[in-house]
Formats: sequence, C-alpha cells, structure tokens
Amino acid sequence: MEVLERLPGNPIGINYRWVDETAVALMSRLPSFSRVVGLRAGHEQRIEELVCWYREHGIKPTFEMVPGHYAALRELHAAGYSVASVLCQNRDQADCYCSEVRKHYGQENAERGRDEHPRKPVQASHLSHH
Repeated sequence: MEVLERLPGNPIGINYRWVDETAVALMSRLPSFSRVVGLRAGHEQRIEELVCWYREHGIKPTFEMVPGHYAALRELHAAGYSVASVLCQNRDQADCYCSEVRKHYGQENAERGRDEHPRKPVQASHLSHH
C-alpha cells in the first residue's frame, strides 16, 4: 500500500490509521484494500471512531477479527455491521462460533456467517456493513 500511496496525487486514495501496534485500519478507493486488520479484545472502544472515519470518506470497510471477541462484535453490530463470513479450523469451531453469533445476533447472521474452510489454519471474522 505504501507504493500505491506514493503514486503522484495518490489516485487510489490510500490512507491508514493505526489502532495500536497490532491493528491497523486501511482505506482506499479499492474495496479490497478498505479493511481493519488485527482487532482483538480491548479494541471495542475504538470501533465507533473507525466507523466514523470510514463514513466520512464514503467507504464501507471490512473488519477482520479472530472469532471470540464478542465485545468488539457487539460494537460493530450496533454500528450496522454483520458477520459476512467465518474462517475456522474445523466444523466444531464453526458450530461454536455460529452458536455464539446466534445467541447474540439472531439466526440469520449465524447462518450467513457459517462458512467452513478446514484447510486454512486462519481464523477470522469478516464483518461487512448492511
């Protein structure tokens, strides 16, 4: 992204904001570059600020986070985001996560979020705006 940011006039609109040393909010006119990566427990108080930052620029980002950070998930849900997909290591993990989402946010979000990819050891929730 730094290479794209250095293009004369920054035509792709690259911008970023560090949440802390492990999480960063990335912004671009290209949807695939507009995402928050590395959210974890303790970041829930920064979510409203990030949502406002993206809205000010007319961008609908994706929030990527490790399943299980329900305080952050609640804040994102309150801001109009829902679970778009869940990557889990196995079916049991996917079932457990979907059960928690169902308990807090209803059946529709849980079923939409149930997307098992057993070969990928990555765990992330991708939240998108309604």
